Amino acid sequence: MSFRKFIILMLISTFLSILSWLALVFLTAPTVNPWQMILFYPSLFLSLVGLIFLVNLALRIRFSQETFYFNYIQITFRQAILFSVLLVSCLFLQERRLLTWWNVLFLIGAIALLELFALSRRKKI
Repeated sequence: MSFRKFIILMLISTFLSILSWLALVFLTAPTVNPWQMILFYPSLFLSLVGLIFLVNLALRIRFSQETFYFNYIQITFRQAILFSVLLVSCLFLQERRLLTWWNVLFLIGAIALLELFALSRRKKI
């Protein structure tokens, strides 16, 4: 798959996931339909992953000196997933009224450790 096709596929899938999240937010009532809360978090997660991935990749390409952009995909996708996990976890904890500053610090620390672990396991060329 070419880089251009991959970006087009990511744009389409991100658009569809944002559309599904917006449909859940605006077209359903959480008090009437309990499935909304079950579908809310995965659709928000997928929307955030796609959006963060595309923005992060665009910034990397814009400010990069390299011309081979496939090197950025794995790093950008991992960082988009980790940041989305952080945001959705904070939102979930806030819904349950469990979000405190030390919970946020713990989540940031755990995600930072995961990122450091991923960076340390990266093959050195």
